[in-house]
Amino acid sequence: MAAAEFWPKTEAGWVCLDPAPNENLSSIQPLSHRAKSLIARAGSTSDGDHFIRVQGGVFMLEGMDYHFANMCRVIEGMRQNATLDNPIIDSSFCHEAVAYLNRMSQFYYFAKSRFVTQIIGNQKQHLRTIENLLPFRHKHTAHRSIDRPENDDAKDLLPYQCMTLQGGALVGVRRPDVEHFILPGQPGWTPAVLWTQNYPGFQMNLDKGDCRNFHPERDHPAIASEAYEVIYRLMTAKTGASDHAVTAQQ
Repeated sequence: MAAAEFWPKTEAGWVCLDPAPNENLSSIQPLSHRAKSLIARAGSTSDGDHFIRVQGGVFMLEGMDYHFANMCRVIEGMRQNATLDNPIIDSSFCHEAVAYLNRMSQFYYFAKSRFVTQIIGNQKQHLRTIENLLPFRHKHTAHRSIDRPENDDAKDLLPYQCMTLQGGALVGVRRPDVEHFILPGQPGWTPAVLWTQNYPGFQMNLDKGDCRNFHPERDHPAIASEAYEVIYRLMTAKTGASDHAVTAQQ
């Protein structure tokens, strides 16, 4: 399929197809679809460079939404199919997490690019969740630190970083205040309960006792929101928000 079919170019300039033309902007989910609608409702533009760069950022956000949806399906399968005799962790969850983190990191470098900073300034303060999870990319998903250690990498941590997304999943409590938390061995506990009560995720051990936890179900909404806000600021800075877009955003 040609790129022009995704991003038609008319006599008036580049345009984006609106995936939800009859919905208010604020109600459109996932956020990658909202970003497409935002661009579509801004109208056509003759600035092809700006259009293609921003659309590339939206495509990265769409990738995050895609891999997150896949992880949710895998997690639901883990809940339904977990038994005492079968492995609880589905390796598909780990593979989707690798792909997700790489897309997330790709967006981070887009947001930090000269193109973006020249238009809306340094976005570091708006990317706190994404930046907190970057070590997963630097130490494992882009390349493993054990294969290409940096000068500041603690050698005793390299094997642990190597196993971050392939040695099983970290369990994070969904609701710390839950009154009837069932522990293994207690009446009513089954492997499926593990994923009902907890978020599956991963942990990256860093130097000096620092560690980062990635739980997709918990973290994706914040990550996607940070990415969408960059797209929103880019579009409003470049074209000015229409009354409809501003009202819907609020």
